[in-house]
Amino acid sequence: GPMVRRPGAGGWAGARLRGGGVGGRARRGGGAPRGGGGGVGVQAPPRVAILATGDELALAGTTLRGAQIYESNGAMLQALVREAGGVSLPPATVVDEPDAVLAALERLAPTADLILTSGGASVGDHDHLPALLLREGALHFWKVQLKPGMPAIFGEFRGTPILALPGNPVSAYVTFLKLAVPALRALQGLPPPVPQRWRGRLKAPLRKAHERAEFRRARHDFDADGQLWIEPIGTPDSHRIHALGMASVLVEMPAGHVNWEAGTVVEVEPIEEWMT
Repeated sequence: GPMVRRPGAGGWAGARLRGGGVGGRARRGGGAPRGGGGGVGVQAPPRVAILATGDELALAGTTLRGAQIYESNGAMLQALVREAGGVSLPPATVVDEPDAVLAALERLAPTADLILTSGGASVGDHDHLPALLLREGALHFWKVQLKPGMPAIFGEFRGTPILALPGNPVSAYVTFLKLAVPALRALQGLPPPVPQRWRGRLKAPLRKAHERAEFRRARHDFDADGQLWIEPIGTPDSHRIHALGMASVLVEMPAGHVNWEAGTVVEVEPIEEWMT
């Protein structure tokens, strides 16, 4: 009768029960056992070391002294690594001294498949990573045509890949999405992410006068007619982490000058979809 399930009816002829290069989501886990497969090869999640650099950093729960600020990138990057399928080692901090940075990297490199740093990657007197990698490892690229996030670095230290993100939290977040997520997926044998893109209308003007591509924080909603509206949040300053927490999408602004009026149709990327 119709309530009787025939052998093999859980799939169809020729279907692959389990292929390579896909994430281990729970909904995919039953295919091979259901077909009688004895086992499935898996890859261990990449181990990621996180290092925040800066003389000004203080740990949460301590008393700030002078011009110190609380270190926040470590916790944010730790959560992002986990969402991207990696395993985060306990975040560490280090002062802006070349020997201290070198010692920290020497301690972390043997334990990690990827090192993520924040800060120390720009051109200031206390930004030691570019010279250190040139001397002690490899510097594959330095600086990208992106805002926020221009002073990003990709290189190697003692054979371990290192991705140096800017110290400002919004810059660190955006460059993680654009650079670290593809790297972590590659380390898991997965293809690069293909982020969703939506088209909506701006609630307010958006302008920029520089040549880099830019991703601006915004939130979205729908009106009664189903129209998607995009509301930019705050200023583009990359230290304003509160506005990042309020955002649900990133507005993609192409290279070159942009002068968009309210009502302009723009493309946005939903932030949370980057990790799927």
